[in-house]
Amino acid sequence: MSLTQQLKQAIGQPELLKLFGTASDQAATYPIYYELQESLCATLFQDPEMLHLLLQSTHLLREKPELAVALIEHAFHAATSENIRRQIKTLALKFNLNIIFKRKRLEQRVPFTPLQAELFMRLERMAEVFFKGDRHHGVSLRLLALLMGPSGCGKTHLAHALADQLGVGFCRLTVGDWLVSGSRNDPNTLQTLQQCLDESPRTILFLDELDKFKADDSGWSRSVMTEVFSILDRKVNYRGTTANPWTQKHSDRLKNGVFIMAAGTWQGVFESQTRSSVGFAGGGPPVFDEDAFKRDVRKTQMIPPELLNRFHEDWLILKSYLPEDFVRIAHDLKLEPGVLDPVAAAASGLNYRAVERAVTNFALRPPLTEHQIPLSIV
Repeated sequence: MSLTQQLKQAIGQPELLKLFGTASDQAATYPIYYELQESLCATLFQDPEMLHLLLQSTHLLREKPELAVALIEHAFHAATSENIRRQIKTLALKFNLNIIFKRKRLEQRVPFTPLQAELFMRLERMAEVFFKGDRHHGVSLRLLALLMGPSGCGKTHLAHALADQLGVGFCRLTVGDWLVSGSRNDPNTLQTLQQCLDESPRTILFLDELDKFKADDSGWSRSVMTEVFSILDRKVNYRGTTANPWTQKHSDRLKNGVFIMAAGTWQGVFESQTRSSVGFAGGGPPVFDEDAFKRDVRKTQMIPPELLNRFHEDWLILKSYLPEDFVRIAHDLKLEPGVLDPVAAAASGLNYRAVERAVTNFALRPPLTEHQIPLSIV
């Protein structure tokens, strides 16, 4: 009986690991694995403990690391529950297998505009490069992403979508709910970050309202800025609590497993650079001067320049929704005709909130009376 046939019969049985070890010793693992991968993933790999034993007891990691990566990736995609996927990701980290557990392209709950789709692809690429290792040819890469744009243009939506797409955790911190150590009895912000690191070995950390992180002479402001810089530099001076101390595991995950992106509106600067185009009849659609916007953001120094300089210089700038964006959204959401007026929605400056308002108003409209219901003529 061939080794492949023995493996087929042993799937789901205790002797499978021994036979797989024999296959590895005979350098026969590649053809056998690829012939049996569907059966293996459907049975053996639904138990992460068995996968752990397989990696630990054979020569895969030492002699065939690329096959070990393939095994883990197939196991992840074949997993039947989120708990199994989480265990498999933890297993990959334990054996130092640098894998991005990227899911199939997800259908967005809220559809992207063309600009959002373009920026999402750039964000996704930055995150993938970071998770593979933020050094290239010995050079540290500047991979902190900065999103800018008016309120409601999709900054938080992009951050959530990125975490969903990569199958990683998500943690959002804003200046409004930032609590420094000792400020109140509530858990401080670094405790919140620690909890996120405990829950997921890889995380998207979203620092929202960055343009409100202003440095002044107050003790609270100085403490917040110190903590913000420590997070961006991935060198947190925090010991945790007696019940949950900060350990080397947290430091390692913050350094290698947290992709940091930040966002802000810079609303005043944004509005000053959005003007009406001058035409023969006057007026016209808004025109946004992106270069002037970037210059004014630096000139106004709403946040310290050294904070702004921490981020990749290619800022990701979202703009207000155009009428055609609302047409596309109405189509993707399958809204009834008349629910959303694309021109009025664009003129409102509310961006996606205009969609929410229109749909809400439609849902809350009073039901038609008997006299308002049109009669069908048979």
